[in-house]
Amino acid sequence: MPTPKFKEGDKVMQDAKVSFAKHPTFGSKKGIVKKVINGKDSRGAIRFHYEVHWNGSSRTDVVTQHRLRLSQ
Repeated sequence: MPTPKFKEGDKVMQDAKVSFAKHPTFGSKKGIVKKVINGKDSRGAIRFHYEVHWNGSSRTDVVTQHRLRLSQ
């Protein structure tokens, strides 16, 4: 049984995304994990998503586990 990499209250960061859009955003984002969400993909494997409240923002985003890392 897989276990989540992060828990509620952990400080995490998301590295800048590579974007070819007309107005890409630069820099990484830092925030706090508010909720751990267990989900299954089309093969039935368990995947973890996290509801993250970003610093300097009033909203939260759902982010997959592989996009995050612990913040120092």
